[in-house]
Amino acid sequence: MKLKLIPVIIGICLCIFIVLGIKTLNRYVDQHFNFENNLIPADYDLSVESHTIDYKGGTIAGWYINHINPKALIILTHGYTINGYGGKSLMLPHAKYLFDAGYSVFLWDIPGFGESSGDSITLGITEWKSAAKVYEYVRHLQNNLSLSIGFMGISMGATTIINTVGITNKGDFIIAVVPYATLTSLATQILHSTFPELKYVPFFVDIIFKLKFGFDYANYLPQITIENISVPILIMYAENDSIVNPQDAKELYAKAHSPKEVWSIASNHFIYYAYPNEFSQTVLDFLSKYINNE
Repeated sequence: MKLKLIPVIIGICLCIFIVLGIKTLNRYVDQHFNFENNLIPADYDLSVESHTIDYKGGTIAGWYINHINPKALIILTHGYTINGYGGKSLMLPHAKYLFDAGYSVFLWDIPGFGESSGDSITLGITEWKSAAKVYEYVRHLQNNLSLSIGFMGISMGATTIINTVGITNKGDFIIAVVPYATLTSLATQILHSTFPELKYVPFFVDIIFKLKFGFDYANYLPQITIENISVPILIMYAENDSIVNPQDAKELYAKAHSPKEVWSIASNHFIYYAYPNEFSQTVLDFLSKYINNE
């Protein structure tokens, strides 16, 4: 009798684990992320135009920094949050060196963040739709119809832009910084950095993500969509990353079509803050090599 109860007990434990997992995930994705003490453009001596884009009954908020004679336009796509900071403000340091180098930039709040509407996120699974909307919007701004327009994104933002170009074919180049190839890899890396002895993490978190985002969510991940990309792509990753597994970048680079480049450095997840000069020069070198509007 006791042996017959073992599968039942295991099943109950699994159900409890999955329910707790979904509740935990909900805490990180089912909310609107507001940031009261964010960086502002004036902190970087930048002057911006505020733009509002209609999207799915709500709005996407953006900052446009238009160079007088731009080499290209770069859509800057932020990641999750950093110590209470988040949204498009996180991309201001990148806007500064890109603008100084002769590029126009457009920074935007992913729906669910900052000044954009929305009360939930999907960690890059559906954010490609809003990124595509932003691309269409900036493409039709004055003087941009013949300009090269590409994407730069960090972490969740990198996953978002790979999906955007891979699914829609919009964008002339990609700079993907610390991208994750799958959500299971992301969750596994984070959990194992805290609980290294946990077993079977990918299996269980995959179930949780399927229940949360849909059973076809894996079709909208970079490990699939990157194979559809033919424009130049730069993948940058941190060798000591405890949030995104460095192997993800290597996998994505292997699957990407040429022209492609990869760059890494012995840093934690936040590469730019550890090595700002090396990071920015790598980005600018890539742009100089592949952008033809100069």
